[in-house]
This record gives sequence, C-alpha cells and structure tokens, in this order.
Amino acid sequence: MTAPGDLQQALFLRLKSDASLSALLGGAGLLERPTDNAAFP
Repeated sequence: MTAPGDLQQALFLRLKSDASLSALLGGAGLLERPTDNAAFP
C-alpha cells in the first residue's frame, strides 16, 4: 500500500503533465475552442 503523500505526489505530477500537454496543444493551435470558431465563421 502506498502512503498518502506518494499518492498526492503522483496525482500532482499527472495534473501538471496534463496541464502542460494541453498548453502545448493550445499554443500549437491544435486545441480548437468553440468560441474561436464562432468568431471566424
């Protein structure tokens, strides 16, 4: 069984990697937002 601290660290690392991944996609223009599409029909 893992300690609560290890579980928190693993969750934090995953959230951090997910955030950086989405930021990377957004910066590359691969992540489309409905509001952006509506602004440019």
